[in-house]
Amino acid sequence: MFGLFPLPLGPFLQIVLVGLLAYVLMRRFGTSDPAPARGQSPADILKRRYALGELDQETFVRMMKNLG
Repeated sequence: MFGLFPLPLGPFLQIVLVGLLAYVLMRRFGTSDPAPARGQSPADILKRRYALGELDQETFVRMMKNLG
């Protein structure tokens, strides 16, 4: 009577609807920085982070030296 769907599936369908809405919102507004693609070397990841301004020059050089 007070739900969106009639009984007996009303509560179940409401939970599914809320879960689907949460999934769609998380996919749409989730993180905009995807995980690094497979096959990227650590040096490539550092170069990308430096280019994006996430690392300063000193940190970038130090980390590149640590990689060898």
